[in-house]
This record gives sequence, C-alpha cells and structure tokens, in this order.
Amino acid sequence: MAKSFFEYFKENMDALGLPAPNSLFATQAAATSTASAILNAIKTLGGILRLVNLSLQGRN
Repeated sequence: MAKSFFEYFKENMDALGLPAPNSLFATQAAATSTASAILNAIKTLGGILRLVNLSLQGRN
C-alpha cells in the first residue's frame, strides 16, 4: 500500500530532527516552533545554493 502524506511528512520531519505531531498544528507553540525551524532550514539552504550558483558563475 502507498504511504500517506503524513507518513512521508513524518519521515522528512524525523530526518530534520523535528517532531511531527499527528495533527500538524497540535498546539500553537509546536506549530510556531516547527514553522520557524522549517523557515530557518530554507534560509540556510537558500544561502548555500546562492553561494554555489555564484561560484559556478565565476567559472565562466
């Protein structure tokens, strides 16, 4: 049987070391904390991708 959205979501949250509540917004504090952690990961990854892109542009 195919995995559900929650199973994939939980798998990815576990990989990030973040809790995956049965309800995405189980509590306001958990939702705020989780959203902040996800945004920080995106911010970090975006910065890394920008550096790689700039590095590759310098090779041309």
